[in-house]
This record gives sequence, structure tokens and C-alpha cells, in this order.
Amino acid sequence: MMNRLLNRSSTLLLLLLYIFSFSFFFTDCFGLTFSGSAPLWLGALCLSVWISADFRRGLFLGLPLSALILYAAYRLYGEDLAAQLMDLFDKIAGAYYERFYAPGSRVYSYANYSGNHTLVLLFAAFLLASYLSTGLTSRGGRVFFSLLGTVPPFLGCILVTGSPSIPLVFGIVLFWALLAAGGGHYRVDSPQGRAVFAAALPITLLLGLILVIQRPGEYEATQKDIEASQRFNSLGSALRDWMKDSARSLLSPEATPSPSASPGPEGQAPQPDPAPVTLDLTKGYKFTDDPVLSVLADESGYVYLRTRSHGDYTGNSWREAREPEGGSSLAFAAYAAEASGSAHQMQLRPDTPQDFLYLPYYTPLSQGSDSLVPSGGEPEYSVTYYDLDPENQSLPEDYVQAELAYRGFAHDYYTRLPETSRYALAGIAQRAELSADSPNIVEDVAEYVRNTGVYDLDTEPYPSDDYAVYFLTEARRGYCLHFATAATALYRALGIPARLTEGYLFTAVPGEYTQVTQENAHAWVEVYNDGLGWVPVEITKQIVPPAPEELPPESPSPEEEPGVPTPEPSADSAAPASPGPAGLPVGMDGPEDGAGQEPGTSFVFPWKALGIAAAVLLLASLVPLRRLLLLSAAARRCRAPDRRRAAVAIWKQAVKVSAYGPQVPQEIVICAEKAAFSQHEPSKEELKKGRALLDGMTRTCYGQLKPLQKVLFKFGSCLM
Repeated sequence: MMNRLLNRSSTLLLLLLYIFSFSFFFTDCFGLTFSGSAPLWLGALCLSVWISADFRRGLFLGLPLSALILYAAYRLYGEDLAAQLMDLFDKIAGAYYERFYAPGSRVYSYANYSGNHTLVLLFAAFLLASYLSTGLTSRGGRVFFSLLGTVPPFLGCILVTGSPSIPLVFGIVLFWALLAAGGGHYRVDSPQGRAVFAAALPITLLLGLILVIQRPGEYEATQKDIEASQRFNSLGSALRDWMKDSARSLLSPEATPSPSASPGPEGQAPQPDPAPVTLDLTKGYKFTDDPVLSVLADESGYVYLRTRSHGDYTGNSWREAREPEGGSSLAFAAYAAEASGSAHQMQLRPDTPQDFLYLPYYTPLSQGSDSLVPSGGEPEYSVTYYDLDPENQSLPEDYVQAELAYRGFAHDYYTRLPETSRYALAGIAQRAELSADSPNIVEDVAEYVRNTGVYDLDTEPYPSDDYAVYFLTEARRGYCLHFATAATALYRALGIPARLTEGYLFTAVPGEYTQVTQENAHAWVEVYNDGLGWVPVEITKQIVPPAPEELPPESPSPEEEPGVPTPEPSADSAAPASPGPAGLPVGMDGPEDGAGQEPGTSFVFPWKALGIAAAVLLLASLVPLRRLLLLSAAARRCRAPDRRRAAVAIWKQAVKVSAYGPQVPQEIVICAEKAAFSQHEPSKEELKKGRALLDGMTRTCYGQLKPLQKVLFKFGSCLM
């Protein structure tokens, strides 16, 4: 009775383990989406299919129950069944194309017919579960038929996408290990259920112990944990890039670019000496509180201090901008602000000497290069900056011709993209109904990117050669660099000059020095406004932080810029936030990146602890798995069709047991000698008696051993 219960329970366990692991593995590989109730539907389907296959009259209950479950799912999710199927085939075809025909290009334009693929997932899971349950209850070839239905789909996903999820792969591999432990034949009264649960029990207990000792909800990641995760990810990225480059060189050696060559501007030959990388997107993010500079401002509010802008986008990095022949463009908007806005003063005191100046927007000091202002190494300096009057944003006559000459350069250079990126982003813009002819296109793009992704400081580097496209189509998660990179590339795809800018964002307190740290590091976009110059645009999804205690309870409300909403008070803000001395960029509602945050408040998933746990679990499961495999092999030898070999195998097993003390029964010795040295085969009755004697000898010996000897007997010698 106990064997029946364990066998049927183990079949349900194996069915649930594979169906859940593979279903989520499949959706992860192809970027499919499903509702939060999908696990409940999957569990119900597995239960109904298990009833159909594992009970004598289960078909009469299981099949109608399965049909009822699928019908209920169809009523709930079946309104766009055709769209779900089209989207599924489209995503598989796209992944196949990008894997084998255009590796790493991300050029395939997905139609996105449906945003929910739950029903297709349930139908596919039902078909797979039906076949798998039949294989698991097969009286012969149980392992073969089960592997035949599980290995090809798994390998197909790996070959097409090449980017498996390790935790889900672990679940599938665990299913195969438990399947092997259960053996190749299913009998209701056999001990295979015990074998499966004996292999699964130590894994379950160890995982539970780890979760009790180190609760995920209470995990606090240290800087060492973050750095270790980043090093591990960098190693994986380097290995992936090496394998990709090796494959390309083997397939088409003549197409492999030389190390010194880089893609040139659109329509031109590759440049032999590319500009140096100024921002590597694959390095990840480090959240530190190292001091950068102190700032004394004469008014309160948000302050954007720009350091430098970046020019050429390569897909996973930004390169140093090429200088225009006409000189700097940074001061154009400042000249317009100087002509009509009110003046303010700011004192800046860097903690370490820099090659560039930290500058607020709209200061005439913004001269030098096109992307940054060189520094003379001054320990402290003052700047004058102006508010940009929304009613008067025109340049003085003295600078109109200079701006007109620079405008041509900006529209040519700052709209360049890799061709594959431009193609993919054009498709994204078309599906999002973003048109360059729209009068509010700058804010439309910013709003689209803002709403596309989830802000997460713990985002790891992407497994992609095009961060902008990957963020907008697959990752949909990142921090300021990802948001700004995606928006800059999307602006350029629409023909709008744009560039990514780095700097610091913080809240100033008038009359006091404010310490700016690396926590305040931020990235945003600068868009070129014809006739005015570069204008900052905030892209990152924002929250209004608590206003500092020193902030006056009543501060004058700022004049609104065209298309820029005045920040509204929120539950997190003690007072309405006012724009900084240089004015808020387009779309700015309040800082999130660094400003107003405390170190350690972001949850970091314990990948390091989970990896160690998985390794320990895997090693722990090998011990009982080895025992079960050896016992199964010994049992097969003792029941071999060749009675001579069976008799000798029984004697050899008895000799191993005798090493722990007992004597080998004389009947086993005589039977083995008869098989080895005489012309007569042992009879079936003699073999049956020999197996019974061996079993009794083994159990008696085990009962007389000390605790440590029992462990060695059972798991070392694998005799019981």
C-alpha cells in the first residue's frame, strides 16, 4: 500500500517539476508573457492529466476534468487566441532568424500581436503533460519515452535562443536526475517511488534549511556581494563574446573586423582609429557614497551639474564625441537665457582635481569643447548662470550665424546610429506611433521610454550587443544609463539630434554647502533645439524625494517652461519641489537616481547565496543518486536472464556484504560454483533462494552495525 502511494506521488512530483520548469523556461527564452494565475492553471492541468494516466479508471475523470479546465481558460483568455498563436510563431521565427542569420543584430521587427500568451502556454503544457504522463507510467522504456518527450524541446529552445535561465535549467536537470533514480520500468508495487523521494528529500531539506537560515526578505547585500555579482557577470559576458567572435571567425574569417577598425558614420567606410570609449555600458553600476564636490547655491531646488556628453553609440558603449569645426555649442542656450533671465551664483569645490568642470545649465562659461568644458585644475571656482525665460528663447543676433552653422553639424553627426539599431528602433517608433512631425515629439519619446521600463539600480549588464533595443523590447528594466541610452537612440532614429549626458543631480539648500556624492550620479539626454541649442531632457521614471529639512516652507513657484509641468506635491514630499537654479529639463518631475536615496535601500537578490545553495544541493543529491543507481544495477545483475551470470552476481554481492562481518551462506557459494564450473545451470528455485538469502544476510548485517558503519554500508558501499 505504501509503495502504491509513493509511486503515484512520485509520478505527480516529476510531472509538476518538468511542466513548471519547462513552461517558464520556454516563456523566458522567447519573451512570452502570461497572467499571474498561470501557475494555478498549470497545476490543475497536471493534476487532471496525472489522474488520467496513473489510475485504472482515471480516464473517465481526468479527461473531462482537463477539458473543463481548458474550456474555462479559453473563456477567460481566448479572445485573442489567433493573435497569441501568431505572436508565438513570430517570436520563435524572430529568435531563429537573429540566432542563425543575423547574430546579435536585433533587427527582426516583432509585430506584438498579443500582450498575453497564457492560453497558448496552457494548451502546449497540456499536450506535453499528456505525453509525459504516459511515458512516466510506461511499464517498459519509462526513461526512454520520457526523455524522448523532454530533451528535444529543451535542446530546441537552447539552440534557437542560446540564453537559458540557470534556475529553470536546474529544475529540468533535477527532473532528469529523479527520473533516472526511479528506473526504466513502472510498476505500481515497485520501490521506485521510494527511490525518487529518497533522492528528492535531501535536496528539499537542504533548501529549506538555507531559506530558514538566510531568509530572502531579510537579505542585505553588501558592496562585496554586488562587486562579486558584477565580476561573475563580466566573466560570463567575456566568455559569451569570445565564443561569439570565435564562431564568426570560423564561419566567415574574411568578415571579421580588425581590432583597430570600428564602424564609421552611416554611408562611410570604417574608421581606422575610432574615438576612445568614454562610457562602457557593460561594466554595471556601483552604488557608493564617495564624495565628489561641495556646492554652494543661492537658491533651493534641483540642480543638474553636467560633466560631459557622448557622441558615437556602438550598441554597448558610447565613444568620445567628434569636435565640430565651428567651436563649442554649449553656450548657445546660455546666451539666450542671459539676454532675458535672472542671474544666480554658484560656488563649486571639487574634492579631487578633474580634467573638466562641473557646470549647471545656462552658464556662458560653457565654452571650450562641444561635450565638456576643460578644467584648469582649480580647487574652487564660481559660475554665473541664468534662468531660461520660457517666453523668450531666442539667441541674440551676434550668435545666430554661429548657431546656424553648428545646426548642420548637429543634424548630421548626432543622428548617427549603427544600421541595425536604426532599423529596429524605426520599427519600435512606428508601433508606438511616434512621429518626428509631432509638435510634442520630444516629450512623447521621453514619456514612452519612461513608461516602457522599470527603474532598478540592481540591473545587471544586458546579454546583448544593442542596449537601446534590448531595453525597449526585452529587458524593460534598468537605471538612468539604460533609460537615457534608449531615449537618445530613439531620438536619433527619428532624425532628432540627441546625445547622452552624464553628471550629478541633487537638491540644493540656499546659503549652505551641499555635499554631492557618487550616489547623486545621473544620466539624461540633451536634445538639440534649432535656434536655441542643447536642452536637457529627463528620461528616468521619477519620484519626488522628501525635501530637505532646511528647505524653506514656502518657496516661490517657478515659471513654467513650455511643455514642462510644474512638479506636484506628493505623499513623500514635505513641500512642493521647485526647479533648480538652471531650471528643470523637459519631463522632469523629481530626481530618483541617487538623489534622496539612502545606501542599502534597494533590494539585491541574493544570487551569490542562491548559487552556493544550488551547488551544495547538487552535490548533496549526487550521494543518494549514486546509491540508487548502484543498487538498481546490482538488482538487475542478480535477476539477469542468464542464470549463470545471475548466480555469480548474487555471490559477488554477498562477498561485499561479508566485508562487514557475516559469512557468505553456503547455498550461495554452491550455486555460484555450479554456475561457474559445471555443465548444469542453476535452477530458478536455486536463484530465488539465493536472492532471499542475500536479502536476509544484508538486513541482518545492517541491523547489527553501529551508526557510522550503517552510513558507510548504505551510502559508501551502497549495499542497501
